[in-house]
Amino acid sequence: MIQHVLQDLFSRRCRATSKKQEDLLQVMQELRNPHQDYPTIHIAGTNGKGSVATKIARTLEYAGYRVGLFTSPHLHRFGERIQINAVEISEIEIETLLIPLLERFSGYCFFDYTTFLAFQYFSSQKVDVAVVEAGIGGLHDTTNIIQPLISIITSVAFDHLELLGSTLEEIAFQKAGIIKPGVPIVIGPKARLSLIYEQARLLNSPLIEVPPQPGDYDRENEAIARSALQHLAPFFSIPPKALEQGLKFKPPCRFEREGRFVLDVAHNVEGVASLLKAWEIHYPGQKFVGVVGFSSDKDIESCLRMIAQKAEHLFLVSAKSKRAASLENLKEILERARISHFTACVSIKTAIDLALASDHDVLVCGSFYIMQEARKQILRLQIR
Repeated sequence: MIQHVLQDLFSRRCRATSKKQEDLLQVMQELRNPHQDYPTIHIAGTNGKGSVATKIARTLEYAGYRVGLFTSPHLHRFGERIQINAVEISEIEIETLLIPLLERFSGYCFFDYTTFLAFQYFSSQKVDVAVVEAGIGGLHDTTNIIQPLISIITSVAFDHLELLGSTLEEIAFQKAGIIKPGVPIVIGPKARLSLIYEQARLLNSPLIEVPPQPGDYDRENEAIARSALQHLAPFFSIPPKALEQGLKFKPPCRFEREGRFVLDVAHNVEGVASLLKAWEIHYPGQKFVGVVGFSSDKDIESCLRMIAQKAEHLFLVSAKSKRAASLENLKEILERARISHFTACVSIKTAIDLALASDHDVLVCGSFYIMQEARKQILRLQIR
């Protein structure tokens, strides 16, 4: 039954929410406003928002609170998107709540229904607080119906250009849409755009800047989460040990080491640059081979050029997704750039096996869509 329900949900795809905020609020009102039953923390940003959300949620959990966490996308199971104290929503709970939503409210999109489901689930489970990651952008995102205790913008960079705009100012305008009147806004060192400052000033929202951090990108995410948690002190009691323990937590596939493999979901130019910097910090001067695959809507050429410059060899893969860039497309981009040290692989399994036959460690990066199969193959090798 659950597979049929999720198939129905996934079939309701669209490029962005098709409804205005008043329509979304009407749904919430008919559901008795579950999103108002607990305080929330709202996080947007091009990169880092999932990591920052997870660090904040884990810290509050370690401090003794019952914490809802809503993130996207998922790596293996739909339930990863909706968790309470690191426990995923069960299939029975998904069915119980989602089927009535799909039947009662028509014309909404996958992310709309998923957000409704999360807010209802957190209400039914009586969480003390929910940490909510925006989907795409912020201003028109379904999650933007909440009135949070604090808002966070982790970074602003080029991504989802067809939805958010082709300039950093246009993208910043979308991200700044989560700023609420009088609600403090934390901005990361890569989110310092004048438009965000101006929006905070217009809405009389206290603005907290996180300065640039030494070290890799996780140190930056840690600093953003720490700053937000410090400004939540009036609402939550967080022992120092809980703070330090929670801030060290990283979601899967964020510079995740598995044997000779490092997995990372860097999938845009800023993300790839941060990943390569992290590699140099952790493994200075050490060569690697790359297993890479990207979605077709990314700046694939720039990402591939950056990785190819550092990698001994690239193994190209294409995920089983309509959004995935094809092998032919990836090959054409590299050939046009006169880059020849690559192999186009018919499957992720083939790429993993060939990469492992090299003398170097393996960096697996790119789209979320390649990570499930890559992790499966890496586990197969470790068990064997």
